[in-house]
Amino acid sequence: MPKLVVYCLEDCPRIRYTFNLMFGFLVPISYELVFSSEEYLARTGPKLNYSSSQYTDNEIFIPSGTILFERNIQRQPIEFFTSLGLRAFFRKPTKNIDFPFDLPGLVFFLATRYEEYLPFTADQWGRFSSKNAVATQGDFLHQPLIECWVQRLLLRLKEQFPDLEVNEQNYRFEPTYDIDIAWAYLHRPLLLQAASTAKDLILQRWSSLRARWRTWTKRQIDPFFTFDYLTNLHQRFGLKPHFFFLLADRHRNDPNISHQIPAMRRLVQQLAAQGNPCGIHPSFASNQLPAKIVEEKNRLAEILEKPVNTSRQHFLKLSFPITYQRLIAAGIQHDYSMGYADSVGFRASISRAYPWYDLQNEETTTLMIHPFIAMDVTLKQYLKLQPQAAIEVVRQLIEAAKAVQGVAGLLWHNSSFAPHEGWEGWQNAYEAIIADAVETKE
Repeated sequence: MPKLVVYCLEDCPRIRYTFNLMFGFLVPISYELVFSSEEYLARTGPKLNYSSSQYTDNEIFIPSGTILFERNIQRQPIEFFTSLGLRAFFRKPTKNIDFPFDLPGLVFFLATRYEEYLPFTADQWGRFSSKNAVATQGDFLHQPLIECWVQRLLLRLKEQFPDLEVNEQNYRFEPTYDIDIAWAYLHRPLLLQAASTAKDLILQRWSSLRARWRTWTKRQIDPFFTFDYLTNLHQRFGLKPHFFFLLADRHRNDPNISHQIPAMRRLVQQLAAQGNPCGIHPSFASNQLPAKIVEEKNRLAEILEKPVNTSRQHFLKLSFPITYQRLIAAGIQHDYSMGYADSVGFRASISRAYPWYDLQNEETTTLMIHPFIAMDVTLKQYLKLQPQAAIEVVRQLIEAAKAVQGVAGLLWHNSSFAPHEGWEGWQNAYEAIIADAVETKE
């Protein structure tokens, strides 16, 4: 089968990363980069020319911009326009071509989270907010725009070169859970239980007091201990979700059950024994004390009796490039933090896993980024949605992932089903969302 020959003006890390992302991960095809115009013109078969001018009629021409050839990080001129029904930027005023903009430059800018390296106004937790994002300003946060454009490019390549072989991707649903607090009332420090009970009395939270008492007297299951229900739900739909455990030293922002509690250790081991991948949920405190990442990862590894190489940041605390650099140093190979707390959608404009590019050091790293499209807390607390409205919002994002044969990653919590905690109706909503996510068209 013929190999796609891609001509670029210059060989550099950004070029190699971007084309490997496009043709190695998103729409896998056999390709080769060449940097000599003479060699390019001498080749036969499928050709893609990424440069300043066209060379032949029998090629796909994409005009090159400057971002992939730069060696620094600077504010980029972003002016939105629509082409082929999709939003774009980095326009190049070239006539009669299929892609009148720097498509690889757009891919690189969005995938690397280039804009998050630039100065921005952080939220109360020091996070980059979705309202600051180019995807929000350009109204494409609801789309995996990179995959949409790369698929447009693939279609044009197939039209021009019908013999080009493409390795088809398949849609997947990827449910994940953050286990911040495994039990609402059990296995908590006695002083904390007393303080929480007194607070319920003062605020006259009778439903909480009833639930607390019924749990203590074993007349009901702890409302946060939803793991049997979740196991049955996963078995019904044939799912193996990923669980992330918060195993921090207890703190106001890290209120987890102690990793030394036997019940907590059994829970982790039981979920792992069911074949569910388990990762660490690095604590809020680890952002100031990065050594805690290794300490907490080792706690989980000791419980599981095997190495741990996956993570998701507590509070979705993600700062470029330092968070990912610290995770790599701690031995993490896969991170699932790529999503917003304050909005749903595709933070990196990609749905499926892809390698992280360290802009500070200008290198492709070993860390794989696994995006997610929506979080339960975002739907309920940030967007103030009722359960039925949340179903429709997530359904549209799932359909966007399916349209590009991508991945619909979902972030939920074991604690997001308790009616007296404000989650009435969300269990049915979650089941409806899962049903939408696993359904595929024949």
